[in-house]
Amino acid sequence: MGSRRSGRRGADEELVGLTTRLLETAGETPARSVFLKKTLGMLVEYSGCNVAMVCLDEDEPCLREAEHQGDGLVRVRRSGIPGGKSTGGGASGCTAGLLKLFLERKSRIESSAIGRFSERGTFWTADARRLRAEFEDPAVSARSDDWKRIEAVRSIAWVRLNEDDPSGGYLQFSRSRVRFSARDVGFFESLSRVFSIALRHWRVTWSLRERVKELSCLYRIAGVLDTPEKSIGDILHEIVDIIPSAWLHDEDAVSRITLDELTCASSGYLEGLQEQMADIVIEGQRRGCVCVAYLKAKPESDEGPFLAEERKLLDTIARELSLRIERRLYEDEKARVKEQLKHSNRLAVIGQLAAAVAHELNEPLTNILGFAQLAVKEPALPEQVGGDLERIIANSLHAREIVRKLLMYGRKMPERKSPIDVNKVAREALGLFEHRLDKENIELEFALSGDEVRVLADPAHLRQVVANLVLNAIHAMPQGGTLRVGTLLKGAQVEIVVQDTGGGISETIRDKIFIPFFTTKDSHHGTGLGLPVVQEIVTGLGGTITIDSAPGSGTAVLVSLPGAVPGLRADGGKGNGR
Repeated sequence: MGSRRSGRRGADEELVGLTTRLLETAGETPARSVFLKKTLGMLVEYSGCNVAMVCLDEDEPCLREAEHQGDGLVRVRRSGIPGGKSTGGGASGCTAGLLKLFLERKSRIESSAIGRFSERGTFWTADARRLRAEFEDPAVSARSDDWKRIEAVRSIAWVRLNEDDPSGGYLQFSRSRVRFSARDVGFFESLSRVFSIALRHWRVTWSLRERVKELSCLYRIAGVLDTPEKSIGDILHEIVDIIPSAWLHDEDAVSRITLDELTCASSGYLEGLQEQMADIVIEGQRRGCVCVAYLKAKPESDEGPFLAEERKLLDTIARELSLRIERRLYEDEKARVKEQLKHSNRLAVIGQLAAAVAHELNEPLTNILGFAQLAVKEPALPEQVGGDLERIIANSLHAREIVRKLLMYGRKMPERKSPIDVNKVAREALGLFEHRLDKENIELEFALSGDEVRVLADPAHLRQVVANLVLNAIHAMPQGGTLRVGTLLKGAQVEIVVQDTGGGISETIRDKIFIPFFTTKDSHHGTGLGLPVVQEIVTGLGGTITIDSAPGSGTAVLVSLPGAVPGLRADGGKGNGR
């Protein structure tokens, strides 16, 4: 058969040449289908038989078969898949299901002299037609197409590729007119050894090349992730250009990464392609995914067109991204908290300094104010001097208000807590502004709760809360408007609402309104301590303050405080009920 009929020396030289060609093809590491097409074609050309590779391992995706044409050409095609399905093909093919059946009936085959088994485990027969007559039964009648293909050949041999692993696959040699002999089987086994070496070489080389691609991909991704000066968006944009290079069909591979509202994708990425996906999970929550897709349809493999190793690689990339992004978010949060802490420390120092200065200024201011008020009562006082004294008194009162707020913000003023009526305190605070409200054309609306609303607080401090909020509302309505003040008992909480119809608070300053000394008013109308003082008092009472505002829609300030338990004394004990 073929070149083996030439002299021994010529045959050996041709076998060496075949081996060289097979190993060179394996060293080129083509795709599996290309490798089988080339190498099986070499075996057909050398042996003069039809040749097929039969895979018994269920993980193998298909059966390859090579057929010698009458014009001397060799055709290699996919002829079946494991499990007994047939996709057509020439007369040489045999599905893995039938081969398994023959191997399981070894003793029966040998006893009936239908076929033989060599020492290497090769099963062969010189009368393939008798196989169907001997083994056809209802259990295998569904494979009638496969039986017809077996009947179409006279001799057929299945040579094990790996003597130590029967599931590793077989080479199938067949001829339609020639009867195989033991010598022919020996020749086939020699070819099988050569092909098996080339196949292992291809697998190792191909696997090594793919692993190098994967490691290079991971190395490049790690380099991008280790650049803290880049934003997360820039990092993801670079990574989507790196990922496709590690996939088998890298020339048609594209990738996409989504993280929350951010999406980064390779050029030409389209939904609905052959796609492989892995989730990005941060702190136990799915925040996005990493996807790889092919722009052109690719043959089936372990997971669609993708390899099992590519699934592991994609999971590794997604896991590494999750860890690095989680770490980046943690570092950003840590930096933010650190900055807040530094700011708080600065404010604490400023507060202590301001309180100390305010305490020292309090006494001279009181003297200035007292003597000015005495002087202004002098009957014979000239009009010009009287006006100057009035301005001294007004500025002294303004300075004293600043000092009082500084002392309160620095917590230098003693607290005398007791259960107090919030409605009463609200009326008292608003009574200070009645004249000003009328003067500035501001309409006051009361919406005080009919229930008894009490909180455990210092009356002066609570009055300060209401007064500061009302004063801010008045400043927000220079052209007049409506001021609404309300109280409400909501469960165990007492709520105080101060709402105006002014211009509202812009987004640019909303985060700054509780910063001490920050103000949008001129120096004669604001100190920037009103809301910080309110926040200090409310927080100290265990409450919360919420501001709802939008430019042009006014502002509503909601203060929520724990309600006082009836009969509770200032020291936290119970009264005697009298």
